[in-house]
Amino acid sequence: MEKRIEAYLGKPLPRWVKYTALVFGITMISVSMGRLLTDGLARHVWIPMITGSLLIYISGFEKRLWIDDMGVTRTLSFWGYRNEENVSWKDITDARVILNKGRRLYVLLHGTKKIWPLTYRFDQTQEVLAFLRGQLGDAALKIEQ
Repeated sequence: MEKRIEAYLGKPLPRWVKYTALVFGITMISVSMGRLLTDGLARHVWIPMITGSLLIYISGFEKRLWIDDMGVTRTLSFWGYRNEENVSWKDITDARVILNKGRRLYVLLHGTKKIWPLTYRFDQTQEVLAFLRGQLGDAALKIEQ
């Protein structure tokens, strides 16, 4: 079984928030289309249309980052479409770890491909450092306080 350490991306939206945003988004788009058909004035349509579209977008979007034995993986999900990208450890040359005064742990990986910056909770410090040492070695790991 491979070990997987998920990055901290903020608190994900609960399902009830996603469903509420979806319902309000559909309602706002319906209201704006109704206004367009009854009034015929485009100026009354744009604000509810844009707001409804943003709410629908927010309710269907999800992003995840993690490191595991395969490398660094980023998954973007949007309404059933899922895009997963992976950068393997052989493409990563070194790592810069920044300890942010007990708040967050930032990991910047450098290599031959573009690698996304990772943010971890401070209580994950030992776990992340041990994993990076195991994958890259001490020579490729630079820790900043």
